[in-house]
Amino acid sequence: MKENGAADGFGIQVKLELVRRRMSQMELAAELGVSPKYLCDVLAGRRAGWKYRADICRLLGLDRPA
Repeated sequence: MKENGAADGFGIQVKLELVRRRMSQMELAAELGVSPKYLCDVLAGRRAGWKYRADICRLLGLDRPA
């Protein structure tokens, strides 16, 4: 079974970077072309979001590929 965002720490890592950049989840969702609700679900671990994890890492400059 694949780990989700909450279990693998991905959501926490993204949220910390958003705070550091003073960027909202709504702004990130708009850049990704997804709804804010979907991004929230990915970061909370309710949705896996595998399709968008590499894009999230690229946009935020995170080293860790998802």
